[in-house]
Amino acid sequence: MGDIPVRCPVEHREDRSRQTQFKPGREPSNKVRVGTVTVRYQRGDHDRAWIKVGEPNEWKRRAVYVWEAHGGIIPEGFVIHHMNKNALDDRIQNLALISRCAHPSCHGEEARAGRHDAKLNLKTVICSQCNATFPGKYQRRNSLCDECLRTSKKATNRRYKQRLRASARSARDACAS
Repeated sequence: MGDIPVRCPVEHREDRSRQTQFKPGREPSNKVRVGTVTVRYQRGDHDRAWIKVGEPNEWKRRAVYVWEAHGGIIPEGFVIHHMNKNALDDRIQNLALISRCAHPSCHGEEARAGRHDAKLNLKTVICSQCNATFPGKYQRRNSLCDECLRTSKKATNRRYKQRLRASARSARDACAS
């Protein structure tokens, strides 16, 4: 095989990948047993505990697992809520079954903001028109607070409607003459 050039057809190459393939009966070094608990972070959410419930790679959130282990079923449209708002505290005393539509009201200010402020690392941003401060992700050249943004949108909408009326008038005048 020494005389065969490097860029040869696949049939002529020595199969070197067999040296690195898994041998039959061997398990990968990162494989975990059923019952293993891991903590995962999803962007915009809290850290959550997951438990391995089956092979291969069958995982459930630990809160759901604990609820079902204590004889509870989770009907469609319902979620498990952590009473103390600590998503890693999966004791049965801390869990409650509530409807998905009622769940945001349990989180009060977080739900009204529509985000988890602590996870987004919000900064204090200064409005470019009125110099008021408000929480935001970035300081931009034209960062506007809610009030200034509303008035800006109203003004933009008003100018747009005026342009439409003017073009309609000019079209009518062109047809009339």
